[in-house]
Amino acid sequence: MSSLTDSLPIAMRACLASWSREGADAQQQWLVRLMRESGPGLVRLLWRMLENEHDVLETYQECVCRLLALERPGSLRNARAYAYRTASNLAIELIRRRTRRQAHWPEVIASQEGLPRGRECARGDVAGIAAQRELVQELRACILALPAHLRDVVILRDLGALSYAEVGRILSIGAATARVYRCQAMARLTETLPGNGEEETRP
Repeated sequence: MSSLTDSLPIAMRACLASWSREGADAQQQWLVRLMRESGPGLVRLLWRMLENEHDVLETYQECVCRLLALERPGSLRNARAYAYRTASNLAIELIRRRTRRQAHWPEVIASQEGLPRGRECARGDVAGIAAQRELVQELRACILALPAHLRDVVILRDLGALSYAEVGRILSIGAATARVYRCQAMARLTETLPGNGEEETRP
């Protein structure tokens, strides 16, 4: 069990350990079990969506808080599915907020034109990194622009690294349907992102 919890944020590991020691109430215990089983997968999903430690921890903690706030957790048909949907929706909200904040980036880059000449190489490196990040952001934006049923499959399958069977259970669809949705999503992304035409879809 420790190998699972090792992937969780340190603060959450301490919280789970504290609950286990002190004998948590029924509502906490269901969350302890859920986080021990699904916590590492949720962290992996958030890392691939956000790629920023602060944002991952903030989103993960918000997800846990929303789960704790449920009045009737026992009424959930699939707690793991609910956790994944909650985490991915929170990440999508954060990405959209981040995109709005970054709208002023061109002004920030323009303000760097007066840097000393000794930093020209560093500026070139930063420009390369910025261009790479811009491509990643463009891909994320295209994923978020997909219809919800296609977007959810891509997020869970490609970012969450879940099997088609797991994706199907979480989204209440069959594994075969999840495969079809992913193929449709890849086709749309290929049309949206020029240069990706040779990319093969993963079986």
